[in-house]
Amino acid sequence: KSGWTAGPKDEQVFVLGDEVLGDDEGRFESVDNSPTACECKGTTEEWIERMAKPAAASPLWSFGICAAFAAPLMERVNFRADGGWHFYGLSSAGKSLVLECAASVFGPHKYLKSWNLTDGAVELMGETYNGLPLCLDELGEASSPMVTRAVYALSDGRGRKRLDQKAKARRVRSWRLLTLSSGEISIEDKISERGKNL
Repeated sequence: KSGWTAGPKDEQVFVLGDEVLGDDEGRFESVDNSPTACECKGTTEEWIERMAKPAAASPLWSFGICAAFAAPLMERVNFRADGGWHFYGLSSAGKSLVLECAASVFGPHKYLKSWNLTDGAVELMGETYNGLPLCLDELGEASSPMVTRAVYALSDGRGRKRLDQKAKARRVRSWRLLTLSSGEISIEDKISERGKNL
C-alpha cells in the first residue's frame, strides 16, 4: 500500500502511486489493491507558478496544499491521531477548489474522489491512500448512515473484521491518513439526517 514501509536494509521508503521513493529497484505489487491516482505532469517549478503561487491568495487554498504535504509527515513525526477537515457552505463558494489544491500535490483531477461510496470502498480507499491525503468531494452524494460509518472508519484507521466464504478471517485493512472533504452541509448535519429518516 502507499505510505512509509521498510525497504532494503530496513531503511524507510515511501510508496507513492506505483513508484517506490528511496528504492530505485522497488516496485508496487498488491493482490487486492490498486495504486493511488498519483501522477506527475510537468515540473515542480511549473506547479509552483501555476498552483502554489496563485493559491497564496487564499488562506483556504493554501491550507489545502499544506494539509496535502502534512499527510505523509504524520508517521515521521509520530502524529497518532488520524482525522481531517470538512469544508461546507453554499454551492459555488469554492469548497471543491480547496480539495483541488490539495489533490494537485499528488496528481491530476482524478485524484479527487466522490463521497458516493460503499463500506468496502471506504476501506479500500483508506488503505490505498495510506500516508496521503484523501480528498472526498460532494458530501450530498452519500447517505447519512454511510457518512456515519465512513467518518468513524477513516478516523479509526482500521477496517472491519470479516470472514471469507470458508469462514476464515480475511485480512483487516489498515491506514493512516488525513481526509479533506466538502459539501453543502456540515458532517454533523449530514449524520443527524439519519434520525429524521427513521
